[in-house]
Amino acid sequence: MRRRWSQHFLLDRNIARKIVSGLELSAGNHTVLEIGPGKGFLTQFLVQEARRVVAVEIDRRLSEELRAGFAGQKNIKIVTGDILRFDLSPFRNLKIVGNIPYAITSPLLMHLLRYRNWELAVVMMQREVGERLRASHGSKLYSPLSIKVQYHCKVERLHKVSPGVFYPRPEVDSLIIRLRRRHKPPIKVNNEEEFFKLVRTSFQGRRKMIGNTLTEFLKTDKQTMYQRAGEQALLLTRRAEELSMDEFACLARRLL
Repeated sequence: MRRRWSQHFLLDRNIARKIVSGLELSAGNHTVLEIGPGKGFLTQFLVQEARRVVAVEIDRRLSEELRAGFAGQKNIKIVTGDILRFDLSPFRNLKIVGNIPYAITSPLLMHLLRYRNWELAVVMMQREVGERLRASHGSKLYSPLSIKVQYHCKVERLHKVSPGVFYPRPEVDSLIIRLRRRHKPPIKVNNEEEFFKLVRTSFQGRRKMIGNTLTEFLKTDKQTMYQRAGEQALLLTRRAEELSMDEFACLARRLL
């Protein structure tokens, strides 16, 4: 294991099968992008089910071992590279799978969400992060990441995974999460980029009323902001974690 990449290798065949099952590959015409195949434990199950597997591994030594190990397998391509720089745009009928290191979970999700050509991802991550993706308003885990991911995807909790199925053993439980890419967002906003900026800014003052954190972002004074909010002005008196995605959208349509 290279510590700087926080790799924990899966060792449990039952968990591997659950992950592959979660990808819903029965149609047989999908390309699967595997993030960080490591020693290829999960990969061996993927090549049996997927039409094609593209495995992106940042560790050059592991990539060489994978190429040697799967040399006779025609439906797999091993790519040595950083998944955060990997271009997904050439692929069609794409599904994504991987055990995601904690340090890159959020950047990786943001990278994947830039692309619209994948339909489903089954990813394993630290339990707290997985629960954060699923969190709704009123929860302490609710965050801009929750809103961003749920805006683009339906989030499903598949399985909890104990530390004992990895080597080296992590200190926390993991979750297997399935993300289904939405064909259209569940809310309507006029400008996605500005909407997510408003959400992020609102959470910067998590213990404060939203109205106290948005004036600088909106480059206006409170009185003008409340006037612009109109019938949604009451939302400005609440904290960010109390607002649903739909309420944030209502506020954004008034203020942006």
